[in-house]
Amino acid sequence: MFISITPGCNESEIKPGANNEPPVQVSLQLINDQIQSPLALGVPGDGSNRLFICQKEGKVWAIKNGTLLTQPFLDVSNQLVALNPGYDERGLLGIAFHPDFTIKHKFYVFYSVPSNTSGSDHKGILVEYMVSAGNPDVADISTKRILLEVEEPESNHNGGNLAFGADGYLYLGLGDGGGGGDQHGTNGNGQNLGTLLGKIIRIDVNGQPYTVPNDNPFVNTAGARPEIWAYGLRNPWRFSFDRVTKELFAGDVGQNKYEEVDIITKGGNYGWRVKEGLHDYDLQNSSPGSNFIDPVYEYGHDQGISITGGYVYRGVGIPELQGKYVYGDYNGRTWVLTKTGNKWINSDLGVSNKPNGNMQIYSWGEDEAGELYVLVNFSGGGNGAVYKLVK
Repeated sequence: MFISITPGCNESEIKPGANNEPPVQVSLQLINDQIQSPLALGVPGDGSNRLFICQKEGKVWAIKNGTLLTQPFLDVSNQLVALNPGYDERGLLGIAFHPDFTIKHKFYVFYSVPSNTSGSDHKGILVEYMVSAGNPDVADISTKRILLEVEEPESNHNGGNLAFGADGYLYLGLGDGGGGGDQHGTNGNGQNLGTLLGKIIRIDVNGQPYTVPNDNPFVNTAGARPEIWAYGLRNPWRFSFDRVTKELFAGDVGQNKYEEVDIITKGGNYGWRVKEGLHDYDLQNSSPGSNFIDPVYEYGHDQGISITGGYVYRGVGIPELQGKYVYGDYNGRTWVLTKTGNKWINSDLGVSNKPNGNMQIYSWGEDEAGELYVLVNFSGGGNGAVYKLVK
């Protein structure tokens, strides 16, 4: 697996923004159940309505007109760090297609490779590939271009989500380097602007190997990595842009007690490791600061164990979800956040036909029309599944 699961005490408390409204009801339409460990979904925006699914073990599979193609779109399995046969947060973690894909035919993936650096468990690398000239359903492996390498001290908390913003820049989420409690360095990686760990970064992939936009918040800050867009994050496993408001929503995985939903803003500090959600966590060598941005919603480990993020729904198939943030937890629970005034109100998302077995939510995806997908696995092993949310 891929998410840091550190269950804490089951604390009974009133959650901010909770309500008792009847849940919106959806059904799950099976798209495919033959892909092992589906961790991310990407679409090229070329009108082909293809879905590209990242398998943790290093392959990207294309689903075309509802059919899984027999040949992988991309196979980097021989480049990966050796994965543990059971739980492992490393692997092929994210995919995004260039905004001008129809012209440039480029896409980007983030995955875990071996490292020879002392003190590193592995490296996370951001890589550009192009589609084969003769077959748009297969990548050209010879076009590999490494844009960025990030040394990872531990095997967990790797983030790895990729998404292009409306500004045309690529955003990448990186965890705090792993272990527990962000114990690397004096104040942890999350609060250290000198490292990319515990951050969401923003780069221009059209440079060599990339360039930093001159309006990034820390380009003129001494000692800071200029790529940083926001910091103070523990493991922003999945984030997404609202295609209408352009707001950036992130699900940041908690430590022992709280999971959180954040709206990421330029230069924002989201508190980790000083805070976990709305609560003080580790004040050693630090103190609570007024510059910390609180999550728009948190929930305790009496509700879930590891947030997997989600999307603001902008499709047409489920009008009741319009404008709501749809998200879930590794334990299979699903919710929606509705903005009411200045608050986000949480309510259950009812799923009428959940499959038999313990459904573990790995990730979410959005197609070209704004319809949503949930990527799952089932306890006990076997293949995962990709479902579309339908009315």
